[in-house]
Amino acid sequence: MVRLRSRLLVSLVAALILIGMTFTFNTIMGLNDANSDTQVTYDTVVVAAGDTLWDIAKDYVGSNGDIRYAVYEICNANDIQADQVYAGQELLIPENL
Repeated sequence: MVRLRSRLLVSLVAALILIGMTFTFNTIMGLNDANSDTQVTYDTVVVAAGDTLWDIAKDYVGSNGDIRYAVYEICNANDIQADQVYAGQELLIPENL
């Protein structure tokens, strides 16, 4: 009975060491980084006279997209409110709207 407990304990310690080594290796290699697979890319648009954020978003979402969501995402990407758009302004447009 003592022998079985000691083998179980040795196996448990070995498994914990292996898990710790794997986690450390993945952290060093950047494999545990949540942002590594979720990088957002942007298009740049220069606002023309008379453009609204709604019009710009509409051009990017297509016929099946949610324009309200696109406006929200564009505002977040540029740290602006929807009414803070002016001619000549450069806006970042997330590519996956």
